[in-house]
Amino acid sequence: MNVKARSAAPTGQGPERWQAQAGPASLVKLDIPPHASRERVFDITCTMTVRLREPRSDAWHRLTVLADGQREWQRQTATHNPGATDTLEMHFRRRVPIGEALRLQLSGEVHVAQRVSLRIEADEA
Repeated sequence: MNVKARSAAPTGQGPERWQAQAGPASLVKLDIPPHASRERVFDITCTMTVRLREPRSDAWHRLTVLADGQREWQRQTATHNPGATDTLEMHFRRRVPIGEALRLQLSGEVHVAQRVSLRIEADEA
Protein backbone atom coordinates (compact mmCIF):
# COMPACT_ATOMS: atom_id res chain seq x y z
CA MET A 1 0.00 0.00 0.00
CA ASN A 2 1.59 3.25 -1.12
CA VAL A 3 0.03 5.81 1.19
CA LYS A 4 1.07 9.42 1.43
CA ALA A 5 -0.26 11.50 4.32
CA ARG A 6 0.72 15.06 5.06
CA SER A 7 -0.40 18.33 6.54
CA ALA A 8 -0.16 21.55 4.57
CA ALA A 9 -0.05 23.62 7.78
CA PRO A 10 2.51 21.81 9.99
CA THR A 11 3.71 25.01 11.70
CA GLY A 12 0.36 25.70 13.32
CA GLN A 13 -0.17 28.90 11.33
CA GLY A 14 -3.43 28.96 9.43
CA PRO A 15 -6.02 26.20 9.08
CA GLU A 16 -4.83 22.62 8.92
CA ARG A 17 -5.11 20.64 5.70
CA TRP A 18 -4.48 16.92 5.83
CA GLN A 19 -4.62 14.40 3.01
CA ALA A 20 -3.81 10.79 2.29
CA GLN A 21 -3.92 8.89 -0.98
CA ALA A 22 -3.37 5.24 -1.76
CA GLY A 23 -3.34 4.97 -5.55
CA PRO A 24 -5.00 1.68 -6.57
CA ALA A 25 -4.69 0.10 -3.09
CA SER A 26 -7.90 -1.05 -1.38
CA LEU A 27 -7.30 0.82 1.90
CA VAL A 28 -6.11 4.27 2.97
CA LYS A 29 -5.82 5.68 6.49
CA LEU A 30 -5.36 9.21 7.74
CA ASP A 31 -4.54 9.87 11.40
CA ILE A 32 -4.77 13.52 12.42
CA PRO A 33 -2.93 14.04 15.71
CA PRO A 34 -4.53 15.75 18.70
CA HIS A 35 -4.17 19.46 19.37
CA ALA A 36 -3.32 20.36 22.97
CA SER A 37 -5.07 23.72 23.21
CA ARG A 38 -8.03 23.99 20.85
CA GLU A 39 -11.03 22.19 19.43
CA ARG A 40 -11.04 21.77 15.67
CA VAL A 41 -13.70 21.14 13.03
CA PHE A 42 -12.77 19.41 9.78
CA ASP A 43 -14.60 19.27 6.45
CA ILE A 44 -13.73 15.82 5.11
CA THR A 45 -13.88 14.60 1.51
CA CYS A 46 -13.49 10.90 0.69
CA THR A 47 -13.11 9.88 -2.94
CA MET A 48 -12.77 6.56 -4.75
CA THR A 49 -12.05 6.55 -8.49
CA VAL A 50 -12.42 3.39 -10.57
CA ARG A 51 -12.05 2.45 -14.22
CA LEU A 52 -14.09 0.04 -16.32
CA ARG A 53 -12.26 -1.19 -19.41
CA GLU A 54 -15.26 -2.64 -21.23
CA PRO A 55 -19.04 -2.59 -20.75
CA ARG A 56 -20.17 -5.10 -18.11
CA SER A 57 -23.57 -5.14 -16.44
CA ASP A 58 -22.19 -6.87 -13.34
CA ALA A 59 -19.48 -4.27 -12.55
CA TRP A 60 -19.72 -2.40 -9.24
CA HIS A 61 -17.66 -0.46 -6.73
CA ARG A 62 -18.15 0.12 -3.00
CA LEU A 63 -16.71 2.76 -0.69
CA THR A 64 -16.74 2.40 3.10
CA VAL A 65 -15.78 5.33 5.34
CA LEU A 66 -14.77 4.88 8.99
CA ALA A 67 -14.24 7.75 11.43
CA ASP A 68 -12.65 6.84 14.76
CA GLY A 69 -13.41 3.18 14.07
CA GLN A 70 -17.14 3.66 13.46
CA ARG A 71 -18.80 3.33 10.07
CA GLU A 72 -19.72 6.81 8.91
CA TRP A 73 -20.96 5.83 5.45
CA GLN A 74 -21.03 3.00 2.92
CA ARG A 75 -22.32 2.87 -0.61
CA GLN A 76 -22.16 0.38 -3.45
CA THR A 77 -23.12 1.37 -6.96
CA ALA A 78 -22.91 0.03 -10.49
CA THR A 79 -19.76 1.04 -12.36
CA HIS A 80 -20.40 2.92 -15.62
CA ASN A 81 -18.41 4.83 -18.28
CA PRO A 82 -16.46 2.05 -20.04
CA GLY A 83 -13.04 3.30 -21.09
CA ALA A 84 -13.22 6.22 -18.63
CA THR A 85 -13.43 6.66 -14.86
CA ASP A 86 -16.30 6.59 -12.38
CA THR A 87 -16.27 7.87 -8.81
CA LEU A 88 -17.92 7.67 -5.41
CA GLU A 89 -17.47 10.70 -3.19
CA MET A 90 -18.63 11.49 0.32
CA HIS A 91 -18.43 14.74 2.32
CA PHE A 92 -18.97 15.21 6.04
CA ARG A 93 -17.95 17.45 8.92
CA ARG A 94 -16.37 16.23 12.16
CA ARG A 95 -15.70 18.11 15.40
CA VAL A 96 -12.48 17.05 17.15
CA PRO A 97 -12.29 17.93 20.87
CA ILE A 98 -9.15 19.30 22.53
CA GLY A 99 -6.56 16.57 23.03
CA GLU A 100 -8.25 14.00 20.77
CA ALA A 101 -7.01 12.57 17.48
CA LEU A 102 -9.15 11.89 14.41
CA ARG A 103 -8.65 8.57 12.66
CA LEU A 104 -10.10 8.16 9.18
CA GLN A 105 -10.10 5.07 7.01
CA LEU A 106 -11.43 4.37 3.52
CA SER A 107 -11.95 0.92 2.11
CA GLY A 108 -12.66 0.49 -1.59
CA GLU A 109 -13.97 -2.73 -3.07
CA VAL A 110 -14.56 -3.48 -6.74
CA HIS A 111 -16.08 -6.21 -8.89
CA VAL A 112 -14.88 -6.32 -12.51
CA ALA A 113 -13.78 -2.64 -12.35
CA GLN A 114 -10.27 -1.53 -11.35
CA ARG A 115 -9.44 0.87 -8.53
CA VAL A 116 -7.56 3.96 -9.74
CA SER A 117 -7.32 5.86 -6.46
CA LEU A 118 -8.53 6.28 -2.90
CA ARG A 119 -8.14 9.73 -1.34
CA ILE A 120 -9.03 11.47 1.94
CA GLU A 121 -8.83 15.23 2.41
CA ALA A 122 -9.53 16.96 5.73
CA ASP A 123 -9.65 20.76 5.75
CA GLU A 124 -10.03 22.67 8.99
CA ALA A 125 -13.21 24.76 8.80
